[in-house]
Amino acid sequence: MTSELNGNWTHRSFRNVDTAGDPVLAVPWAPDGALAVTTDATGSVSGQLTFPLAQKVLSVTGQIHGPVAAGVAAPWPMPASVDLHAVTVGGTAEYRLRGWFIPNTKSIVETVMAVKNDLAGAPDGTLGPWVLVED
Repeated sequence: MTSELNGNWTHRSFRNVDTAGDPVLAVPWAPDGALAVTTDATGSVSGQLTFPLAQKVLSVTGQIHGPVAAGVAAPWPMPASVDLHAVTVGGTAEYRLRGWFIPNTKSIVETVMAVKNDLAGAPDGTLGPWVLVED
């Protein structure tokens, strides 16, 4: 896999929930989504994330970052990564995402944070894992 985010990807997100002091890890946060995206020659990302079951569409922008050599940011080498910003059409809900391309796969593992007005009603600042798998 190259360090590009192009084409169609399936989105799955999860979050942690604490019900009366009883934490439950990685419950589904949103229905499966469809990310249609392109990366230009400078690594700028743009596209749309659509949740057909929820009838919601988010505009997605961001930047691809190249791999990092061992000893630069950590003692081990790190794969290419991506920073994304997703906003509902109309700007009511906003999310930040940071993820890593998993070498030799068609997958990206990320963390998503609800910046404001989460579509599922989670509090601002809620974090959870997010997975993209290339279709």
